[in-house]
Amino acid sequence: MKKTQDKPAAFISTHLKSVEQQLADFKVDGDPEHLHLLRVAIKKVKAILDLLEVNYDVNYDTKKLQKLFNKAGKIRELQLNALLLKKHHCHPESLIEELEFVQYALQEKLVKGIPGYSKGVKKFRKETDFSFPLPAFNKIEKYLAKKKRKADRNFDAHTRSGMHSFRMKIKSLLFVYSVLPNKIKNKLDLPIELLQDLQEEVGAWHDAWAAIQFLQHKKIDQQLNCMEVLYQLEANQFGILLSKYPDMRLN
Repeated sequence: MKKTQDKPAAFISTHLKSVEQQLADFKVDGDPEHLHLLRVAIKKVKAILDLLEVNYDVNYDTKKLQKLFNKAGKIRELQLNALLLKKHHCHPESLIEELEFVQYALQEKLVKGIPGYSKGVKKFRKETDFSFPLPAFNKIEKYLAKKKRKADRNFDAHTRSGMHSFRMKIKSLLFVYSVLPNKIKNKLDLPIELLQDLQEEVGAWHDAWAAIQFLQHKKIDQQLNCMEVLYQLEANQFGILLSKYPDMRLN
């Protein structure tokens, strides 16, 4: 078993290798699920790098990772939106087909760039120093407490953008928590099950909200027959989140 101080480096390396593997698998079968897993792996890496940057005199250059994350995100966005429109039997179907056409075009473009992206991720993994130990308990506790306070403020704003930021912060918090050894986890006062349930429920709401934002920005909403259904779905989900956790506090 690896020593505690090896955990950040091992965690980061494992998930960067996962990014490389997901790129290789996507090149073979084109399944966008690989892009979802790739994005999750990058989020986890960036969460741990942030913990290290805050506690050590180090600054990691993740611009190339972020570029890959964004490109995969555009494809993922198109896929999720097309699936949501199909689920709610939206018409005209030609608009859904148009979204799928753009998705496939972006996928082909990404596949052509995979050798370069893979090389960049591998270089980052092998040539970057991640060998810092986990910070002391009091520093970890302080770091997570700050994340919790920011998440609380986002939730308490009761806005769509605030709820989205809330989800991103609790996901980052959960990623950092997952790296910690049990002896540290047991000393932290974190409602982990609540956080996990919340991020899943907020994620379900976010799919509808993000789809509406996308369709409005592209002015596709003016042509679809199901927009009222999507508006109602999003409003109901958002209302449930606020009513279910009216006094939700993480600290």
